[in-house]
Amino acid sequence: MNTLFRTLCCALLSLASWSTFAQPEFATRSGFSWIDTENVTAPDMGAGYTAYAAAWPIFDAYPGPDAFQMGLASCWMTTEQTGDEPDQFYTTIEGGLGWWMDTRFATRIPKFIMGGVSHNFFAWANGPGAGRSDMLPNGQRDWSTPGGKYGVAQLSNRLVWAPDGLNMAQGLNGELLGYGYNPLPLMEPLTETAGQDIATGNQCWTLFLNATNFKGPATFFLPTFWTEPVLEDPSLEGLFLDTRPSNPNVGFGWEHALSPALVAEDDEGTPYAKIERMQMPASGEDYSIALNRISVYSHDGLWAAMNAWFDGGVPVPSAAMQTGVLDVPFTNNGGSIVGEISGGGMDHSIDLDYLDNTLVTADAMGFEHGLGSTALQDDVFALPEYFRLESDDQWHPITADAVPASTQLTATEVPTSPRPELTYLTPLEPDCAFQDPEGPWNSPGPAAGPYHAELGDGSTVTYHWYRFVDQPAIVHANLPESIREEMQARAELIHANWGIEDEYMAPPTVGNLATVDPGALVVPPAGMEVGYVPIVTRQESTPEKLRVFILAGQSNMQGYGKIATGSNGAAGITVASFTPTCEDPGAATCDFTLEMTDTFGDGWNGWTYDIV
Repeated sequence: MNTLFRTLCCALLSLASWSTFAQPEFATRSGFSWIDTENVTAPDMGAGYTAYAAAWPIFDAYPGPDAFQMGLASCWMTTEQTGDEPDQFYTTIEGGLGWWMDTRFATRIPKFIMGGVSHNFFAWANGPGAGRSDMLPNGQRDWSTPGGKYGVAQLSNRLVWAPDGLNMAQGLNGELLGYGYNPLPLMEPLTETAGQDIATGNQCWTLFLNATNFKGPATFFLPTFWTEPVLEDPSLEGLFLDTRPSNPNVGFGWEHALSPALVAEDDEGTPYAKIERMQMPASGEDYSIALNRISVYSHDGLWAAMNAWFDGGVPVPSAAMQTGVLDVPFTNNGGSIVGEISGGGMDHSIDLDYLDNTLVTADAMGFEHGLGSTALQDDVFALPEYFRLESDDQWHPITADAVPASTQLTATEVPTSPRPELTYLTPLEPDCAFQDPEGPWNSPGPAAGPYHAELGDGSTVTYHWYRFVDQPAIVHANLPESIREEMQARAELIHANWGIEDEYMAPPTVGNLATVDPGALVVPPAGMEVGYVPIVTRQESTPEKLRVFILAGQSNMQGYGKIATGSNGAAGITVASFTPTCEDPGAATCDFTLEMTDTFGDGWNGWTYDIV
């Protein structure tokens, strides 16, 4: 009997110990902020919108793609409806700045995607060569089915758009990216689409950007992207953005889909939570700006001017975009915000008394911080990291020293995951599983390439120069030759008259402009300055390297590595390379030297060496 009692006591003590020091369970933090603007009642303001969105790292370090997806302040632009839409009808241009679970080369800095959604997610398109796709077992995209990968065409001849998204400059902290969509008449309407008696309009919804180093049109949705679902259901004809104006009352919000967190109970059964600590830029003493200067546009402005230009009229100045525009103020103190933490069988909202939407000015909204719970650290506001579930069934912020040791939360890191870094391939690349010599990537194919660009996210893109209408997306659209040639002529007019330093949309009224990744900016080859565009055919991880810059004034010197940039002005061109021979072939590292001679006779101001 005593033996049984001692055994039972030991078992109960063991269970009590296990309960007190149980491991924290995985959870997620999610939320949404509705951003309110005044209702637009002015007629004919359905030619798109622009806005300025702040770009910043929401976390101090990128947590990886598992259980992390979040868009910063962005929009949901849909059609002005006719009343003939079916009960289940959804089509938008959304996207914006953010992080997504299928991103392969993410960093702490957000990327930009276009996010066009055709009827009820029939397909979505995020950029040239990027969109909805069937996947192969090895994780590669299946190019035997188009999905949304051909929904967007390249217009700019100065920007490379990686399939992972448009890369922003690393180091941003609250600077504003101007972006939005205006329709341009880059093609004529179709009376037949893909051989069927289905009409397709000619509104090419074009992404305009305003950054420190890139201004103007970048890419556009092909009108056939919107009508592809109509080929399967003709009753939908005429309901999409190829013909319909946009609803001027654009929806704006901040969508925090999910991010990793932990939950645990203390030895009294009280739940606690730990989240990946969020941060926001310090735009003022107690606030962060998120959005500025929302504008909507009329077809009487840029659309009408471009039509006249393309019909033989005078060239349209880039600033014509600022005609036929209406600025839309924020209202309702900028909107409202909710958040929740879910895990361990619990799903409860967060008491967000430390964070609230606020109007900074009539045309600038952001978030006000309660500095009792939120800490100002250098140039960011660090939001609460720990929470306790109170009797009101809400998570309330607490400090780290208020978290009981029995939860093990302070000693346990919120789970992270490595970024995949899986190479993006297209059918032009020989190692792509789908090869189609007569397909849109190869027939007629590129006019020049390959070229390479290193991006700030640690990836390298391979790109080729295509004649504008020979790029894969336009070839895939299977347009009549007469329309293709007219599109080519219109693109050439834009290339010849508009530049990336011209002014297009009106500037922000607060803050500073963001910067696009300088590595994404390119210059056309000689003879291809007009009428050709760069198309990315591959994106892969950049090999690790050590870059060394040596300043020298003599005509001969010793250096190390691969010469990447010379004083002859051939920036980015490899003028010499070599492979060192180590005395010990099995050594992890070894010393080597390279003798160089000043063949240009200019004394060399300096060289940059990439040691790969």
